[in-house]
Amino acid sequence: GHLTSVPDRGGVGCVFRHHPPGGPGLDSPVPPRELYVFAERSVRFQTAPVSRFRRIAFCFRFQRDTVYGLIGVVLRATTAEGSTETTLETEADYRRALEGVFGLYLGDDVSPLWKKVWREHLAWVASR
Repeated sequence: GHLTSVPDRGGVGCVFRHHPPGGPGLDSPVPPRELYVFAERSVRFQTAPVSRFRRIAFCFRFQRDTVYGLIGVVLRATTAEGSTETTLETEADYRRALEGVFGLYLGDDVSPLWKKVWREHLAWVASR
């Protein structure tokens, strides 16, 4: 793929290098952690009212040649050649992206989620 992650020179942390259109990457000085640390943080991220993970609907899918990101109603596909963005303007388009791109089948839960993310998207557009 076009995304790489390698240990830094000191063996602590990671250096993430992206393809040129994706930006400079990220140097993370965080040392390696055991999986249980992420499990503890995950609960906090998913339950704290101030957590961005509760306030903004998003999902990501990393495939060999493409990274897909859905933040609110904006779907981005990033490859080595660049990125494309699509604003999903209907509940049907939103459902198709959740199911077809991310493999998320939410049934009746899509409708209230769609209403929330669409309302938030319109507020964001109006604030710009």
